[in-house]
Amino acid sequence: IDALAAEAAVLDAGVSYDHPDLYYKLTDAYNTTGIGSSGDAHDPFNSHGTHVAGIAAASSNNGEGMTGVSWGSQIMPVKVANLLGFTSDVWLGQGLIWAADHEARVAVISIGLDSGSDFLHAAVQYATERGVVVCASTGNTGQPGVKYPARYPETIAVGATDNTDALAEFSTTGPEVTVTAPGFEILSTWDDFFSAPTYAYQSGTSSACPMVAGVVALMLSENPSLNTEGVVDILKYHTIDLGLAGFDERFGHGRIDATRPTCGQSTL
Repeated sequence: IDALAAEAAVLDAGVSYDHPDLYYKLTDAYNTTGIGSSGDAHDPFNSHGTHVAGIAAASSNNGEGMTGVSWGSQIMPVKVANLLGFTSDVWLGQGLIWAADHEARVAVISIGLDSGSDFLHAAVQYATERGVVVCASTGNTGQPGVKYPARYPETIAVGATDNTDALAEFSTTGPEVTVTAPGFEILSTWDDFFSAPTYAYQSGTSSACPMVAGVVALMLSENPSLNTEGVVDILKYHTIDLGLAGFDERFGHGRIDATRPTCGQSTL
């Protein structure tokens, strides 16, 4: 698999420019927050986006820490949230449009808004029409009510499982859930103000979403002609069915298994 063929845009609070498992992977960046320059998506404070980026596509075969699911994909950092984690439908939508215009094939949105907007939905539709597969986390409320933009029908809405393959207690549920992925105590890249670049365990649908995005990137690397509908069709029939038989509002179509829709192996 030529995993370099599918570039992943990480729409978040930015990505560390200093982490050794990431900095060789970073491409052009964009910042919609109005804080700093428009081309600066470095995040030396929050590290949420750094953790997400590592899960999706941290380097492999470099002797560093861990390997991303789509180990060869490049990472496009798109800063749509400030150091406190605040974002808006406008910042998020602008970032998604920019990523679509700059050849991203997968969008990783580990962000959930309580309400959507016509602009945000239009941005999701625009990106999808341009060939971007939008993966978004359902939320961490532990109850029904999938967040936006995961709630939009054009996205792949990702819930989380725990280390026993049960639904994670925090995973938001609802009819919009597409698939689930491991999201409990996931090790990935970390870089904050208080220490040198390192690794940390984090839990949430924010960690599950880039796992699915990584699998999607592998699928696109194998078959670049796939669109969102084609990707979802493959995922539907190649997940591990958990919960009620068939689709349900807790697990969606099931928990992803990268060995089923595509294949590939990597080492640290």
